[in-house]
Amino acid sequence: MIYCKDLILEYKNKKVLQLDELSINENGIYILLGANGSGKSTFIKSLIMDSSVKRGGIININNKALSKEVIFNDIAFMPQFLNVNFPFRAIEVVMMGHKEYGIFSDEKKIKIKALEVMESLNIIHLQNRNVENLSGGERALVFLAKTLCKNTNIILLDEPDSSLDFQNKVKLFHYLENNKSNKIIILSSHDIVSITKTDYIIKFSKYSNYKPIHKKDINKNELKDIFPDVNYDEILKDISSIIN
Repeated sequence: MIYCKDLILEYKNKKVLQLDELSINENGIYILLGANGSGKSTFIKSLIMDSSVKRGGIININNKALSKEVIFNDIAFMPQFLNVNFPFRAIEVVMMGHKEYGIFSDEKKIKIKALEVMESLNIIHLQNRNVENLSGGERALVFLAKTLCKNTNIILLDEPDSSLDFQNKVKLFHYLENNKSNKIIILSSHDIVSITKTDYIIKFSKYSNYKPIHKKDINKNELKDIFPDVNYDEILKDISSIIN
């Protein structure tokens, strides 16, 4: 569960987001949908207490006030920009995402979990590759596996599909769809087509009330203030075919 009240967020001394109340209670996939600069990434960063974001208001996670301990235990996060400055193997990167990873950890247990996640994403063949030598899409999937290896009930993904080709986007959403039980998965996106793969959207726009909208209730009136120049007829037809 995520609950926000009277939230004001600033980035680089500029207010980028203000919302009265937001409750995310149901398990499933949520997409924060909005144009660039609408506050999606800033909101996600506020949920992990990123030092670049100044925050006012209340954020509760699973009925607990947001803290570093809560983040460690309850939240897994994948950033938009993936920097690699050391020649780690892919399996090593994925293992680093596990809660128990460290000097005195059970490395065998952690590796088994890491390999399970990589297998489910169909990237087991990358396990011994140097992450510095992977393509952007392959690297994104490795870091997604790292995030999922933490095995928390809240997963935050900041534009995870931005560097993925179509085939790898299919892998991403296939995994999320098959593993959303007992989890709240939040993705930020400015890709309107991504709404065909979600359970709920939360609009980030000038006129948004930041209430989750179930995919069966998505219509042109709900979306036109986000991207006013988009022809939604074909997109909504696609959504309808998925729902029905």
